[in-house]
Amino acid sequence: MNYKNEEVFNRAFRKLMLELRKNMLCSQSALSKCVGVTRQAISMMECGKRLPSLQGFCELAQGVGLTPAQLMNWLERICEVESNAARPDVRNINMALEYVKNAKESANSAKCV
Repeated sequence: MNYKNEEVFNRAFRKLMLELRKNMLCSQSALSKCVGVTRQAISMMECGKRLPSLQGFCELAQGVGLTPAQLMNWLERICEVESNAARPDVRNINMALEYVKNAKESANSAKCV
């Protein structure tokens, strides 16, 4: 995982926030009360407009009953999935290039007949 890829990290954090609420079966308002932030802050985190500070991340973890390390592990797993999804599948690219090459060769041999 390349943590410098801001787009992948932000997408992973948004998914983490949505999964937290889904697992807790709660609304943004309910989560905001657990964490001690406004509903708007939760909304902004879920749509990628805001990331918490380190202290805010720890407070988020505590508010949902996890340690910061547990929440970070969860985020790391989501980041890995998002990072792999953003990476092109080299096998598919090679197969597509092979197909194009074969199609060109077939077209050229048909012209020569």
